[in-house]
Amino acid sequence: MLLVPSDPSWPLRFEEFATRIRAAGEDGWIIEHIGSTAIPGMSAKPIIDLAVRVETRERLDARLPELEAAGGASDMSRSSTTLRGRQRTGCPPATRERPPSSRRS
Repeated sequence: MLLVPSDPSWPLRFEEFATRIRAAGEDGWIIEHIGSTAIPGMSAKPIIDLAVRVETRERLDARLPELEAAGGASDMSRSSTTLRGRQRTGCPPATRERPPSSRRS
């Protein structure tokens, strides 16, 4: 597993990815930066992980083509009403982590 020093651009990269998801999604969806890159100052795998909480699975399924077009489609997985995705920062993928208690929307 490749860990790199904290990168101050990670929050911005999350925001860029989240903006694309918001444009493809619906009002009320909660987009969270999760995983080690969400923790300032911590070494991490250079992959931006995010979770999207939606109202119903059906609404998520209805927006899936737009979400796929927004990027990261091959790295999105559905679990109940949460969509998890990742945005690579130029390095190979690693295992997903559980979300920390602090959230960002």
